[in-house]
Amino acid sequence: MKGFLRFLLALLGIVVLGILVLGIIEPKDFTLTRSIVINAPKPVVKEQVVIFKNWHNWSPWYKKDSLVQMTYFGTDGTQGSGYHWVGTSSQTGEGIMTNTGMTGDKMNFTLRMIKPMQAESPGYFNVADTANGQTVVTWSITMHHGYPMNAINAFMDKMLGPDFDNGLQYMKTYVEANAKPAAPAAPVAMDTAKHV
Repeated sequence: MKGFLRFLLALLGIVVLGILVLGIIEPKDFTLTRSIVINAPKPVVKEQVVIFKNWHNWSPWYKKDSLVQMTYFGTDGTQGSGYHWVGTSSQTGEGIMTNTGMTGDKMNFTLRMIKPMQAESPGYFNVADTANGQTVVTWSITMHHGYPMNAINAFMDKMLGPDFDNGLQYMKTYVEANAKPAAPAAPVAMDTAKHV
């Protein structure tokens, strides 16, 4: 029994030492960014991003917890709007998402986690036209962890990256399946009269 306890203490010491060392190596700020190309006009894609009530169409966390309770506030699509969610699982937790302002086709936001841990992170969505009529969506968030908790930054890409990838893929699938084609341009009347 004593040998097993010594083993557990040694293992715990190694884990703690590893966290302390990683905390020295890893930066305190971590930024995760993902992008995807969607075959739809920019206004259609932008509507999915800036209107929070549309997020249930593609949010990776809504897919994990469709019973999450959502409370919206403000005028959706404008600065100051947002939602408060309370999840039914540990994967979704509780938090508040707020639109902190639009800069052109870029929506800035603040994500404030309440559960399972308290944290506040800024981020943004940006939508941009491509040369062939497609739309590029970029989703980015920056997280700050003080020492030694910043050791977790070594694993954040693998932990959170798949959710961003899935969310953007869900958005692409939804928009491309539901986007209405652009109305054809009205024919231009030709002036066939001869002018003298």
